[in-house]
Amino acid sequence: MRKVVCALILLLAAVSPAVAQTGSGVVVTGVVQDQTGAVLPGATVDLLTAAGAVAQSTTADGAGAFRFDKVMAGQYQLLASFEGFTPASTRVRV
Repeated sequence: MRKVVCALILLLAAVSPAVAQTGSGVVVTGVVQDQTGAVLPGATVDLLTAAGAVAQSTTADGAGAFRFDKVMAGQYQLLASFEGFTPASTRVRV
């Protein structure tokens, strides 16, 4: 039996300011897709600190979209995982 390993593609759609003057952080959003461009609803997305700790975690919605609110300035890694797929990650600077 041949096992097919697929990869996730993590698209960072936006890192937008959310009232930066108050120190409340920014909003980080994106879409989880496979290599064909199909969205992956239900994918787990983790926002990891530079030290590797999970800062926030969420599940992609029906459109494969995810959102993290109140992300403070710094460097992070976004990690997406979905059953049957190889996890994918990308770095983001806020």
